Amino acid sequence: MKDDVTKGTVDPRSFEERVFARFDAMDARFDATDARFDATDARFDKVDARLDKLEMRLDKVEGRLDGLATRVVTIEENIGARFGLVDVRLDKLEQLVDKRLLETRPIWESVQFELRRLNAKFEQYVEDLFEIRSDHRTLRKRVDALEGITS
Repeated sequence: MKDDVTKGTVDPRSFEERVFARFDAMDARFDATDARFDATDARFDKVDARLDKLEMRLDKVEGRLDGLATRVVTIEENIGARFGLVDVRLDKLEQLVDKRLLETRPIWESVQFELRRLNAKFEQYVEDLFEIRSDHRTLRKRVDALEGITS
């Protein structure tokens, strides 16, 4: 490594001049940064103003919503009362249906019993029909054999 690092520089200015030039460059950069901060502050001020306007509008909306909430509560109470009346009517209707169901249950049970009996008779009829058809085939073959008819 070389012992003297400052000898090989190309800049003809003295060390002090170079240091002050660096300070001047840093000052310029700080000034630019300050300008950017000032611009950002101005933008934040605009945002604050807009937020204040928005807050005032929200306060107005909140006042309107309070009035609307009162109206909604009244409507809910009216609906609740009407549903209460519907509930009473529905209870009466259910009682009437239960009463009629008790009256018609024996009739329905006898109809079901008769349907089961008819179903059993119909099954027997179908069985008999199949048996008759089987007998008919057998007899037909015997008659054909006696008459000498070949199919």
